[in-house]
Amino acid sequence: MTLADLQNRLRDLVAAEPLLAGRPVLIEDKQNLISAIETALAETSLCVVIAPVSGQAKVSTQPQASSVLPRRAAVGEILEISLFRGLIDAADVPSTVAVLDALRARLHGAPLTADQSYRGTFAFVSHNLRDQEDGTYVRVLTFAATVTISPPAGV
Repeated sequence: MTLADLQNRLRDLVAAEPLLAGRPVLIEDKQNLISAIETALAETSLCVVIAPVSGQAKVSTQPQASSVLPRRAAVGEILEISLFRGLIDAADVPSTVAVLDALRARLHGAPLTADQSYRGTFAFVSHNLRDQEDGTYVRVLTFAATVTISPPAGV
């Protein structure tokens, strides 16, 4: 399972939240992300960005021969879901706190794959508020996922 797979799965789960109907859910990709956020905030005053922020190998406690790579290794991945709030305050724009609560409940314990073909779940870690220089702010939810990785074939 790749980081892109995790991003796409979170995007699908977040986009299914009724409070975000009609709102952009963006992922880090080849597009100009800053421009997409600015456009979304100007049009809808709320958008979501999903991006991986860190990962760390989960060390096995079982001894292994030093010359042999483990066939499967576990990595703890951390992903952020950023709720950008613009300056437009229309009646149809939900509060970021309401969206935060809804996403926390929707995502915590959600399987890493829709068909549950891959074992693992997303786990809520934390949330915080970050002020932007332009008067907007961002609420950031942090989720963790443990994924297994295998060395390339032939290694």
